[in-house]
Amino acid sequence: MDHTFKTGAEIDGFLRSEGLTEASTGGGYSGWFLELQGKSGPWQVMISDWTTDSTSMQPGKPIGIALYAPGGAETQAEVLPNADGLRDALKRFRDAGAQLFGTAPG
Repeated sequence: MDHTFKTGAEIDGFLRSEGLTEASTGGGYSGWFLELQGKSGPWQVMISDWTTDSTSMQPGKPIGIALYAPGGAETQAEVLPNADGLRDALKRFRDAGAQLFGTAPG
């Protein structure tokens, strides 16, 4: 069962607790990133507010989540209708990245 977030601060706190950090992607866009070391280099999961391409996520608003291969190519993406599915989506994308790109020992 997933979790219902009541505030944007709760969403931010969850993402920080999972190891994601805020970063600008250039051109006025920003997102939350989780970078993991794979067999052939780092791969990332990125999460952002779907309508503003920013880190300003709010309950009830759509959220985009994407998986990036080493080298930066997007390999998988999904738009969640709201933050309620965020925990499950992050786990799915993290698991998919580990399966596709591996993880470094340690």
